[in-house]
Amino acid sequence: MDETLSEGEITRKIILEASLKLFSRKGYEGTSLSEICKATGLTKGALYWHFENKRVLYFEMMAEVIETFKVEFFKIIDQHTDSFSKLKMIYTRFVELVTENEKIKELMNLYIIDLHFLENSEEERHIWQWYDENLIAEYFTQAIDNGNISGSLSAVQYAFIYEGLFDIFITKCKFKDQELPLKEWSLDLFNHIFR
Repeated sequence: MDETLSEGEITRKIILEASLKLFSRKGYEGTSLSEICKATGLTKGALYWHFENKRVLYFEMMAEVIETFKVEFFKIIDQHTDSFSKLKMIYTRFVELVTENEKIKELMNLYIIDLHFLENSEEERHIWQWYDENLIAEYFTQAIDNGNISGSLSAVQYAFIYEGLFDIFITKCKFKDQELPLKEWSLDLFNHIFR
């Protein structure tokens, strides 16, 4: 653990990491606070000291992992001036994170398990509020205008397909026991669709 963290921050981090593992295997409804206490070695009182209830714990755990996406997203936007490069690098980095980062893999599994629970959730919308769908459509407008991709579809249609690729990739990563070259296939698909 990070030596600069306080004891409370370390305990909080332990709870978040254990809950991610449990929620990603059993979902929100299938995971009890007793199981989280057992996995962390903490009492329910200690758990409630850090998190008001299971729902707050669940969404704070999600927010912490999603922060990785947010940091990478804005880093790419800042590093690339060309809109098409931004789109390609955002997708490429997403694929890399989902295939290489265990916490991200667990989060994606959680999204598949708990899709019904997350739909129309105010907390989930709040976690993703930094992501601007209009910005992606604007990048596609610029990519069309610059001749990076054909104008056979509108920028909004391209953005819809682009975001659908993320959903497809998340769903297919659920089958992680299969030895499929998902990373390569996903990037090939991106290049084929958006050329």
